[in-house]
This record gives sequence, structure tokens and C-alpha cells, in this order.
Amino acid sequence: MRQASSYLLTLTAAAAIVFNLGQIARATTYPVTGTWVNAVNFPTGTITDGTTNNPIVGDLVDDPSASSDAAKNAEVYSPFPNVTLAQAGDTVTFTGSVLLQGTVNSAATSGTPRTQFRFGLFQDNGDANNNGWVGYLMTNAHGTGTPAGSISRKPSGNTSTFLSTTGANALVSSMGNGTVFNDDTYALNLSIQRLATGDLQLSGSITGTAATNFTESLSVTDPAATVPSYAFNRLGFLTGSNLGADRAAYTSLTVTTTGPSFGGGGVAGDYNGNAVVDAADYVLWRSMSGQSGTGLAADGNGDSMVDAADFDYWRARFGNAPGSGALTSGNVPEPTTLLLFAMALGAPLAARP
Repeated sequence: MRQASSYLLTLTAAAAIVFNLGQIARATTYPVTGTWVNAVNFPTGTITDGTTNNPIVGDLVDDPSASSDAAKNAEVYSPFPNVTLAQAGDTVTFTGSVLLQGTVNSAATSGTPRTQFRFGLFQDNGDANNNGWVGYLMTNAHGTGTPAGSISRKPSGNTSTFLSTTGANALVSSMGNGTVFNDDTYALNLSIQRLATGDLQLSGSITGTAATNFTESLSVTDPAATVPSYAFNRLGFLTGSNLGADRAAYTSLTVTTTGPSFGGGGVAGDYNGNAVVDAADYVLWRSMSGQSGTGLAADGNGDSMVDAADFDYWRARFGNAPGSGALTSGNVPEPTTLLLFAMALGAPLAARP
């Protein structure tokens, strides 16, 4: 009976902390839930589930025997709460994935589809016509040599639609490495961090599955003198004409903020940004374990991977708060308590500490 009562108290405490974690997470993580709309002058691309962070552009189900081009030349976007990188260390990171189907299925030696898939983070400056937005976009490479993938700046004073390369300044590019950009599921990442100099450190990646083995990873610094904005409030995508896609199904489109302006407090091991290293950070680590890319909230050691080393990083700092020293490992919650946290949030449970 005593053991059952202890278990019940532990479960109640875990549930209370999980509730608080949900409140904290809303302040730093934004599922980009729309409303998703077509850009002006880009009427093609029927949008389904346009008030979720899993929108579908084009066909609901792909028909391999026919080419509908239902997602061809589709430029779509959604607002999210305004994010301003006001201090050094502030970071905004977009993550998500897209399943592309019915593309032109170009050979590795083909110049098509060229840089016809694009995504980016922007500030709309109140322009309802989608022209003159400022920010940064990433494009895909394809095949051997050209076309090159790139990260580009949409500068102040540009007059083109947000994902047009007209008026954009390419900051870094990479030739194709022989892998094709055709039908596949691609993990997407774009991270923007403000440095002490006022420069912005940009990094992005597009990663396919074993179907294509496509991978593209770029990083570059934009000097403070040419930064068009430190504020962002729009996420956009383009599946261009030469890509010829029938369907673009996006999944888990999320914008995350970290850094001193967003409540992180600069505490090492504080993965969820509530200014203390606690069990809630373990829950976030567990849910992100196995992910790779830049700007990941639970990447404690900064090696662009969330793995067991980041668990050890958190455990060694458990209990830390601004100005406090590290606590001993005896203060880390019992494994049963940590599992209750993970179960309450639906975090994966397989083969992790």
C-alpha cells in the first residue's frame, strides 16, 4: 500500500510538471499551424489541412499512373508569432519535413529540376501582396555539378515575391554531389543565430531517405551591415514549375526560439528554456533523441546530434540555475519518475536511458 501511494504521488507530481512544461513550451516553440495560403500570383496548389502544421499542397493521394502537376509552381506561406533576435545567442530554427510525389524524376545528369524547391523564414513588413519581404531562403541542388543549392538573402528594397531568386543575394552555394532531388521524403532545417557582432550565422540542411541518399548542408555568416531584419514572422515554401510535383505533404512544421531573449537564461543543460536544468529537459531530450541538424534545443554538446552524450550533458548539470553550481548525480530523478514524464508526453521509450 505504501509503495502504491508513493507511485501515485510520483505520478501526480509528474503530471503537474508536465502541465507546466506545456506552458513553457508554448513560449518558445511554435507549430506553424497557418492559416496556410497561396501567395499572390501563385493560385495553383490546393491546400488541405491548411490550419495545421501538416498541410498538403496538391493531390490528397498521389496517382503514380498520371501526372496532375497539382503542386506545380505552388508558393505557399503561413504566419507565426513575431520572433526578434534582439541579443547575442538568440536563435530561431525551422524544422519539418516534406514528402514530394509526382516530380519530373530527373536523371542525375539533368539540369532539371534545377533549384525548384525552396523554403525560408521572412519578415513580411505588413505587405499583403507578398512582395518586398525580407529574410533568408534555401534551395536544393540536383545531380552532378550544376544546379547548385544555396542559402540566399532577400534584402531590404527587393520588389519580388518572397521565394523568387530575383533580387536575392546568394550567400553560399554548393554544387550537386551526384544525388538526385526527385520523389522522396526530405527533412528540412534552417537556423538563424545572432552573434555578438550583430552578424547572423545561417545554417540549413535538406536530407532525403535511402531512396535518393540526397543530402545538402550549408552554413554562412551574413555581416551585420547587410542583415535585412532581425525579426521573422512568416514561413514559406515553393515547389517550382520545373519540379512538376503532384503532391507536397508537409509534416511537423515548427519554429523554435532559443537564447537569452526567450527565457533560456544561458543555463547549460536547460533544453526547454525555463532557466533551470530539471526533469522537463530530460523529457525534451528524450523526444528529440536521434535527431540531427543545427540549432536543436536538446543538443547540449553542440555536435548537431541529439544522442546519449546530450543525456550525460544534462545529467551532469541537473539542478543548475543561473548562478548555481552543478549538483551531484544523486539529485537526478529516479528512472521511474523520468519514464513517467516521457509516458505522459508520449515520448518514445525504446532503448534510451
